[in-house]
Amino acid sequence: MYYLKALTISCLIFCAVASFAFQKVDSLESLLQNTKLSEADSLHLLNTLGFELWTVNPSRSVEVGRKALGLALNQNNEPAVAHAYKVIGVAYWALGDYQLALSNMFESLERYEELNDLNGVGSMLLNIGLVYSEQLSYREAKSYFRKAQKSFQENNREGNIATALTKLAAVLTLEDSLATARDYLNSAIEIHHSNNYRYGLAEAYNRLGIVYRKQGDYNASLDYLYRSRDISIGINDNEGLAKCFVDIGITFLATEQFPQAREFFEHGLEKANSIGSKKWRLEAFRGLANLYELKNNNDSALKYYRAYQILKDSVLDKQKIMAIANLKEEYENRQQVQELADTKYRIKELQEVAKARTIFLVSIVVLFFMTTALIVLFYRNQQLKNKRLKEQQEKDVQLQQMKEEKHYAEVENIRLRQKELERELELKDRELASYAINFLQKNEFISDVNADLQKVKSLSDLDRVKRKLKSASQLDKGWENFKMQFEKVHGSFSDELKSTYPDLSPSDLKLAILLRINLNTKECATILGISPDSVKTARYRLRKKMDIDTEESLFDHLIGFGS
Repeated sequence: MYYLKALTISCLIFCAVASFAFQKVDSLESLLQNTKLSEADSLHLLNTLGFELWTVNPSRSVEVGRKALGLALNQNNEPAVAHAYKVIGVAYWALGDYQLALSNMFESLERYEELNDLNGVGSMLLNIGLVYSEQLSYREAKSYFRKAQKSFQENNREGNIATALTKLAAVLTLEDSLATARDYLNSAIEIHHSNNYRYGLAEAYNRLGIVYRKQGDYNASLDYLYRSRDISIGINDNEGLAKCFVDIGITFLATEQFPQAREFFEHGLEKANSIGSKKWRLEAFRGLANLYELKNNNDSALKYYRAYQILKDSVLDKQKIMAIANLKEEYENRQQVQELADTKYRIKELQEVAKARTIFLVSIVVLFFMTTALIVLFYRNQQLKNKRLKEQQEKDVQLQQMKEEKHYAEVENIRLRQKELERELELKDRELASYAINFLQKNEFISDVNADLQKVKSLSDLDRVKRKLKSASQLDKGWENFKMQFEKVHGSFSDELKSTYPDLSPSDLKLAILLRINLNTKECATILGISPDSVKTARYRLRKKMDIDTEESLFDHLIGFGS
């Protein structure tokens, strides 16, 4: 009962919006009957009408598009020419004539590229991808969808980017790349939500429902398909609604909920009949045939299989007949367009010849007077020119000398500054080495004290150890002081290394710092308080985390940071 009520409401909404759409087409047709329209206004109306008609009456859309193309060529209106080819291409696509659709679409694409119209280029790349997708040429389809996405990104067209992602996800779903398809669809839904583009949301929800069905999550599949259906009803996307009904039926069929599946297949069939969509009639027939076959009702299954095959054969036959007729009309139209272009070219050529002759005669007269004036002025100007040239050469020599002196001074300053920096770096390196030696002395001292503690047998021995500890009070204050001095010399070495390799531990960073000042294994072991073998193991782990080839020097790699 709920489904019947929803279907009734959707039909009422469809009738109301469809009536409005036809009224819009009729009003455009009426405007074209106005004989007072300028050629520019007529061209604009034809292109607008052609685009409105391609989903309602694609054959009429081709006819109107051709008229628009002729006018656009007459007016040398390149944007309108590109748009007219687009109208003709999408109309042929709607008629199922993919060869002529691609021919006109590629022509439109070339025109938009010459105009550097990124939005037009992206739109045509998207349409070409859809044609290839319907022909099951998935590799070509994905290529053009990605090109369209790139074009829209360069033009900051978020809504179109989302549409390209949805189309790309549909192809990936057919190839069972479901995780990637789902990510693309979620991104598209987020963009459409922010732009409140309901048609795009309906399409993305539908494709996401199919992805979840293929993943076996039937509850999520139905949830998204119902969302798509509800939006399609609200915006009167009648073809999208027919598709939703069939897709919901397929999901119910996958869960063996036969009554619900049959109900939605029948809704889809009814909707497809109402809009004359043979594509979704075919899908509904196939769904019902599969349903009755699963229920072992062979008679009903055979009935729908026959209906499916008959309709499919009729579609193929009609497409063949239409393709032949369209090819003939397209050939004749191309001839007319070429003849018109040739005539325009000839007229332009004759105009250019006449213009060239006029310019030639005027040029002869002007040249005579100019030559006379030049002869008179030549000798007067020659001496002045020579004088100025000599003065300029003297100035150039002086300027060159000044530049050379300035350059020499700059080079000398740079050399002196470099030497000063080298002395400062050498001093800091010595100071850093002093810190490292201090560390070595401290750790060696600790080792020595540990050894003495092992030998303590009397109070006098203990006093001797205390005196030794007291004598070490002037040693280095700790690792932080050493690190602070290190970074004065080598800049933000630790920060750069941590940013490039975030997985490095504090121990890894300490070892990297010691290796950066070129300490050997034994010296590193003494400072870190571990054995040389442990240092070797730590070096191996550090090399592995930084993904350094065994042939590359670890020291050579580290000197690239904090320089």
